[in-house]
Amino acid sequence: MLYWLPVQFRIDFKILIITFKVIYGHAPEYICNLIHVKNPSMYGLRSNSELLLAPPSTKTKEKIGDRALTAAAPSLWNKLLGEIRDEDNFERFKSKIN
Repeated sequence: MLYWLPVQFRIDFKILIITFKVIYGHAPEYICNLIHVKNPSMYGLRSNSELLLAPPSTKTKEKIGDRALTAAAPSLWNKLLGEIRDEDNFERFKSKIN
């Protein structure tokens, strides 16, 4: 299935799959504790209605820290198109990011 993709795309794909499972409660609790949904701001922004993830609050080291799930998942998830982020069916989500 993914064998023809370059390694970085395979990694990104797996991170997005794990992130989807975390958001919809299908991942183990220890992984769910690493990723947090962004709280809507008090301002009336369009992004308040979108399902965005909060980046880590601490400054991560470039290269090594950015590879951690806590930093990579919000970054990749928030870059997805809104229609892909709003997908709640796992198989359709998987086919859209593939």
